[in-house]
Amino acid sequence: MSLPNNRENEEELGEEPRNIILSMVSQLTTNMDLSRVTLPTFVLETRSFTERITDFFTHPDFLLGANNSSDPIERFVMGVKYYMSGWHIHPTGVKKPYNPVLGEFFRSKHILESNKKAYYISEQVSHHPPVSAFYYTFPDEEIHIEGELRPKGKFYGNSVGVHLKGETRVLLKKHGEEYVLSYPNMYARGILFGKMFLEIGEKSMIECKKSDLVFKVEFKTKSFRNGDKSNKVFFDSSQESITPLVVAPIEEQEENESRRLWDGTTIAIKSKDLDKATEEKTKIENKQRSEVKAREESKETWSPRFFDMDSIGNFHPKIDFRNLPTEPEMRDSMVCDFIFKKNE
Repeated sequence: MSLPNNRENEEELGEEPRNIILSMVSQLTTNMDLSRVTLPTFVLETRSFTERITDFFTHPDFLLGANNSSDPIERFVMGVKYYMSGWHIHPTGVKKPYNPVLGEFFRSKHILESNKKAYYISEQVSHHPPVSAFYYTFPDEEIHIEGELRPKGKFYGNSVGVHLKGETRVLLKKHGEEYVLSYPNMYARGILFGKMFLEIGEKSMIECKKSDLVFKVEFKTKSFRNGDKSNKVFFDSSQESITPLVVAPIEEQEENESRRLWDGTTIAIKSKDLDKATEEKTKIENKQRSEVKAREESKETWSPRFFDMDSIGNFHPKIDFRNLPTEPEMRDSMVCDFIFKKNE
């Protein structure tokens, strides 16, 4: 499977942006880790990586469909559809989201036509190396998804690759099933010459040990695609509606919530004032450096607000979702309070 190779995935840079990238690239070496490289604002998408993770939850009906099925194979297939359906969401052109600062978080909810509600929280639990932990749930249905993404960017000459390390764990509690998901890599091609375009490559998989089912997929990059074959359509994004996020207005958000934190940068990028965008972005980065220095001097250890790390490095929300109350209303109330309670 691959991203559609259309104009939305392509971007032709003008002379000035191209010269900025060439100047930056001249300081890089092949296979260099890009986690500490400051990128120019014109390549930034106007949202944080903590929010971009929600792309994987844009079609939550597939999760409900899986949970409502009595057939383990049908449940697994619906789970695969949920996983694959998020890949068609992407920004116009070749853009990357903001690098979240330590402790930054994003929270939202989904309200479906059936009035079923899902809640989402993500938090940047490490800055170097970058790690974003997240939790998404339909508490009424006892569907719980947790995981962490560890993006690692590398420079490959005319391309930049982002390796999405980490995993996602989907629990359908009433069936006693857990699906474990891994991710492919993403590539920005043509950064030195030719048109820039975005594509997905490499392999990923979904596994359910209880039902002994495994789904493996290889995302073909442009150079490895074969001719068209007569295949059955598994998911058609043009025929499916995206469930919109419900997010609190910026003025009601806490200072460290993603949209409020990056609001000045976002406004400047959207108004095409790249100097102002750089200024706003630099303020955020300098504040983070100052906070890191202050913690080092005081020997203070920072800890996440919403997540704990286990002995093998996986992150779990600070709510025991495997042992929530049996009453749906109480489950909903406890999860909602955990995610949306103001920090006092």
